Amino acid sequence: MTVICKGACAVGLLSVLCACGPALPSAPTLPGDDSAFLQARPPPREGMQESAVQPPDSLAAGDVIAVHFLGSPDMDLAQAPVDRSGRVHLPLVGDVLVAGRTLSEAEALIQKALERYERSPHVTINLVEARGRFATVIGAVERPGNIPLVGDARVADVLAASGGLRAAATDDQLAELADIDAGRLVRGGAALPIDLRRAMSGEPKHNVRVRPGDVIYIPPALSGRVVVLGHVTRPRALTWHPEMRLTEALAQAEGLAPSSDGDDVRVIRGGFANPRIYGVSARDLFAGVRKDVVLAPGDVVYVSEHWFASVGEVLERVMPLTTTYLLYQNLNRNR
Repeated sequence: MTVICKGACAVGLLSVLCACGPALPSAPTLPGDDSAFLQARPPPREGMQESAVQPPDSLAAGDVIAVHFLGSPDMDLAQAPVDRSGRVHLPLVGDVLVAGRTLSEAEALIQKALERYERSPHVTINLVEARGRFATVIGAVERPGNIPLVGDARVADVLAASGGLRAAATDDQLAELADIDAGRLVRGGAALPIDLRRAMSGEPKHNVRVRPGDVIYIPPALSGRVVVLGHVTRPRALTWHPEMRLTEALAQAEGLAPSSDGDDVRVIRGGFANPRIYGVSARDLFAGVRKDVVLAPGDVVYVSEHWFASVGEVLERVMPLTTTYLLYQNLNRNR
């Protein structure tokens, strides 16, 4: 799947870079100046009101219970693990399916099974270790995986247990590699209406209790960077900031290479699935002939080569840059 996704992105990037310069719309001074490019803002998540009375915890595969048989201490089990099928193996009774049951319900099931051997059996169960109570955190956190739910675990607790949001030092700055605003808590296949950023700040309607089986997904913050490729001195990924301009990005890439065509700079905006591609002359920008271009988060700037001609040259020379860019994204996803 990863290979397919990378290939699709590579094809998309190559197709936009192969576009003819004169046919491209001129890059707008501000991203909002182009009505064809509107960054959709999702509606705010209002949070949710939890009931003060929480449902009792139920047993799950991996839990360890202690079973006491009243009147038959020789049958007692100090530790009885719930296996992967959700069953616990007991003397006389055999395998009993207890996953998804509360302790009281599990006791009733075992007592019913014992009625074949005793007239009025009585069983008590205690939870020794709740190994089966965990949520899953995936995406741009330091330690993705299954997180045990200890006590009254809430969203902020679980994210802290996963090591927190992923970040990296880039250009002498600490860049967030996690798009917390796009993160989701999924329960039973549906995303809850909570804001993970507000949950991390402790707001009760967002910092809700996490239940076993919940999944927290935090996508990588691909939109938090600007990537400069092509015929510049130092192709690189930069940390985006408000009012970041095209001349600044080119300067941080240490300027145009001698082989570049300064009149043919491409700005790819909106991602590779459905990009908006603009053309702009860097020479005009540096000469003050036209206003500088304010970049949007996620923009890819590509400086073409002087006498840039055939599609064959595009494929031959741009593919290594495309691979480098994709590898950069992939490494930051999996650091």
